[in-house]
Amino acid sequence: LIKISRDTKRDAAGILKLKEQFVSQYGREPQSSELAELADMSVEQLIYTLEAVAPVHSLQESVGDGEDGAS
Repeated sequence: LIKISRDTKRDAAGILKLKEQFVSQYGREPQSSELAELADMSVEQLIYTLEAVAPVHSLQESVGDGEDGAS
C-alpha cells in the first residue's frame, strides 16, 4: 500500500479543477504544457502528481469483456 501525501492530493484536485475550467473555456482538452503553466508547475511535476492519484488496477483483475477468449 502506497500512501499519497495530502499536498499531492490537494495539488491533483487543483489540477483537475483547472483542467475542467480550461475545457469549459476552450472546448478542448489542454496539453500537458498548458495545464502545467496554469498550475504553475513543471510538466514533470504535473505528470507525477496526476499519476500519483490515478486509480491502481490489480494484476489479477480481468480486462475487457472476455468475449474474444482472452483472460
